[in-house]
Amino acid sequence: MVVVGAGPAGLAAAVAASERGRSVLVLDQAPHAGGQVWRHRRGERPAPVLVELLRRLAARGGAIARRAAVLDCPAPGELVVDFDGRIDRITAPALVLATGAVERLLPFPGWTLPGVTGVGGLQALLKAGLALRGQRVVIAGTGPLLLPVAATVVKGGGELVMIAEQARGSQVVRFAGRALTDPARLLQALRLRMATIASPYRADSWVVAAHGEDRVRGVTVHVQGAERVIACDWLAAAAGLLPRTELAELLG
Repeated sequence: MVVVGAGPAGLAAAVAASERGRSVLVLDQAPHAGGQVWRHRRGERPAPVLVELLRRLAARGGAIARRAAVLDCPAPGELVVDFDGRIDRITAPALVLATGAVERLLPFPGWTLPGVTGVGGLQALLKAGLALRGQRVVIAGTGPLLLPVAATVVKGGGELVMIAEQARGSQVVRFAGRALTDPARLLQALRLRMATIASPYRADSWVVAAHGEDRVRGVTVHVQGAERVIACDWLAAAAGLLPRTELAELLG
């Protein structure tokens, strides 16, 4: 079986299959397993859950090919793969696609200014070594990444000026209520909010425009019925996630 994608979903599928006796090969374009969720800086310890999944996969003889990109599917059960510059064909009698998601960023005036990124994009920059110490950051939009990235900004020494959540307060409360049935998720959310407790969190708020000449210097935010101009050095915005379907479309 071939699994495309070594993020949380792909590794979970690979481990489940290998522990049921399947021979498994995992392909991933990145130099390290874990996807964007478990990506970490050089020298940092990887997430314990990632280490455990990799251990279980290796114990069952599963293999991971890093820097491996699927280029084509010329016939059913056959893949053309770029293995870090070496093109080869492999057979895939069973195929699992776990290619992750991409951010959706809705345009607004000033959205192309340097310093304006997606929320996930800022997370990737931080994990790649971006230094934010002393810089002012506004995080805005909606989706599952706002609090985790906000916590990463604070951990990195950035000044988190505001978290502007587009969802209405009633929606946030309903989501929190559903989390009560999942203690692990609730605990994670509480930890993330406690890590960012010094910064204001405003529901029913969204970006109106980003301002600046050479890069972003401020942002106008609609905050619960009124507009505020907030000085910042970075603006990370998100409008949720979209599944990456390119490979699925290629396969038909």
